[in-house]
Amino acid sequence: MSSQNPTDVSYSTHNDRTDSETIDAADLFGVLENERRQCVIRAIADEDRTLSELATMLARAESPDSDADHKLRKSVYVCLYQTHLGVLESLDIITWDQQSGLVTPGRNHGLALQVLRSVVSAPEVSDGAPRLNPDAMADSEMDR
Repeated sequence: MSSQNPTDVSYSTHNDRTDSETIDAADLFGVLENERRQCVIRAIADEDRTLSELATMLARAESPDSDADHKLRKSVYVCLYQTHLGVLESLDIITWDQQSGLVTPGRNHGLALQVLRSVVSAPEVSDGAPRLNPDAMADSEMDR
C-alpha cells in the first residue's frame, strides 16, 4: 500500500539521476498560476540564465511594444529576487545560486515544464523571450 498523497505528482528524471521526485499537485499548480514563474520555467528549459538575464527577458515580454525601460526591468528583478525564485527553488523546480545569480533547472523542473506545456500556451516574442497568454489553453497532450 502506498503512503503517497493522492494529490502528489511523480516525475522520474531521465538524465543521470535515477530517483523519482514527488511534488504536491496543489503546490505545483499554485506555482504555475503566476506568469513570471511560468516565464522563468520556460526560459531555463534550454539554457541556464542569470537573474539579470531573466529580469530583462521578462520585462521585454511584459512590454513587447517598447524596449524594457530601466524602471520595469528593476521592478521585475526585485520581484524575482524577493519572491518568485525562492518559491520555485523551494519546490526544487529551479536551483538558484544567489552569489552568481545563476538560475538552473532543479529536479522538478521537467515536471513543471511538462505540466506548463500541457496547460498554458506561450508564444515567444521576436527576441526569444517567453510571452505568456494566461487565457490560452493548449489542445495538445502532455509531452512524452
